[in-house]
Amino acid sequence: MIEKVMKGCIARNKKLNEVIGELNPLLNIEVELLDYVDIPSVRYSDNNVIITLPDSSVLSEYDEEVFDVVESGNVAGQRYFLTKPV
Repeated sequence: MIEKVMKGCIARNKKLNEVIGELNPLLNIEVELLDYVDIPSVRYSDNNVIITLPDSSVLSEYDEEVFDVVESGNVAGQRYFLTKPV
């Protein structure tokens, strides 16, 4: 979590703390795969972001892209992206 600035001249910048408040939910993203969902959706709250995806039978319409990334602590990881032709 990114801490809001409380001291110094930067603390007087309300917009900075507003941006920090809006970015923090992006640090806690959850992905749900649900069989009763037909269209992907994104829900935002003050604490997290939930991405809802249809079950794998519907996902067959999408192309999957996998990217190798380096995470915190120099740990290897992967990110999956789904794309669909329009």
